[in-house]
Amino acid sequence: MGGHKCLYISFQEDKEKLYRHMKKLGFDLEELEKKGVFKYVRLPMMTLVDDLMKELSTLLTTDSYDVIIVDSVNALLDSVKTREEQRLILQNYFYEVSRMVKGLVVLLAEIPIGEERVNLGSIEFVADFVIILKHHVARGWLARIIEIRKARGSPLKAVEYPFEIWEGQGIRVFPPSTPEKIFLGNGTPSSPASRSQNRLFREY
Repeated sequence: MGGHKCLYISFQEDKEKLYRHMKKLGFDLEELEKKGVFKYVRLPMMTLVDDLMKELSTLLTTDSYDVIIVDSVNALLDSVKTREEQRLILQNYFYEVSRMVKGLVVLLAEIPIGEERVNLGSIEFVADFVIILKHHVARGWLARIIEIRKARGSPLKAVEYPFEIWEGQGIRVFPPSTPEKIFLGNGTPSSPASRSQNRLFREY
């Protein structure tokens, strides 16, 4: 956590299960909780949305946090009937939350297997960052990919990063290789075709 105080709000995740799985990845949430830098709160989904919003506001006014994680926003928005209500929650509430805490608000969303988009109304317009964890089967192997769909204020060159989950180590991300410019003798960058010709010339 880097010393940043984090509030983790869950609507479905069991605390003991979460702590157990995260410890396998090298994150001791129980120890962080003892140090006062991590707080787990589970809110029941049977509560009305207005009551949930009030409960969240109470949590934020009784203590200060650098990072707030809502897991998952699907469970919250699924309890709201119309798209208009979803948009109001995302824009009018969570946007204000990010301004109030002056920190990072992370809304976790789940994507059904086989789909490529987050079907959550205005979430991609409200968020500063949209990061999606995807997986698919390629040649019999499970391929995991982090897609950075949006990073406000940062130019995106690569948007997909393969990653692996290692027990005891956490998540290992593998940045894609960046194309390198190969300069000719006159100082001008070569084209793919000329690089191929140069390679053939060196071989003969």
